[in-house]
Amino acid sequence: IEKYNGAALIIDYGENYPQSNSIQGIKNHQYTSIFTEPGLVDITSLVDFSALCRIANENDKIKVHPIINQTHFLRELGIAERFKSLMNNAKNDDEIEQLTSEFLRLTSNKKEHMGMGDHFKYMCVTKKDTMKEEQLAFWE
Repeated sequence: IEKYNGAALIIDYGENYPQSNSIQGIKNHQYTSIFTEPGLVDITSLVDFSALCRIANENDKIKVHPIINQTHFLRELGIAERFKSLMNNAKNDDEIEQLTSEFLRLTSNKKEHMGMGDHFKYMCVTKKDTMKEEQLAFWE
């Protein structure tokens, strides 16, 4: 990042603190035991973003931008405006229902929407003084 004036965008399930025993199984978008149907269940664990921040902050020429959730990231990139445009061009009630369901799944934090809005975290690392926070979706 420093040498090539680059950036890293890290996106994953996780929290900004260490997790104890975060191994989980997922099948068909549902949590399940990692021991059910061996070989057919995705096994995953939550990322400890605070550990990534500590490592990145060891280099004083690197800037770690605030960690944000998927809802914040997508809203800063204009998902609400895109959703409105798609809704205005929807052809029927089924399409409206599908678009609404997909929008809520991506941006909601509510369980009834199977919302991913707070599950995914976004971390951006850049060279210091390369980008202003307002140039990124990582400012509040």
